[in-house]
Amino acid sequence: MPRYEREVNHGHRSTIKKILEGDGLPSSMMILCISSIHSDHVLDSGALSEPQTGNQSREALKVELTDGWLEFQLAWRMNL
Repeated sequence: MPRYEREVNHGHRSTIKKILEGDGLPSSMMILCISSIHSDHVLDSGALSEPQTGNQSREALKVELTDGWLEFQLAWRMNL
């Protein structure tokens, strides 16, 4: 069944979409899949860069999550 038909005709939506539209609670149980992980080095100024000795750098970990219908990205910054 096409996604449009499921969402519009049958009222089936992903938990994430329900939460974003205000129809679901953020504390709702859901299963998420990590679809990609990216690691970048960020200078204190916020610019992306390769790590060099002497520079204060942090590692920015970007994780993409999906529930099978929608996907979204999270970013964590960790001091090295």
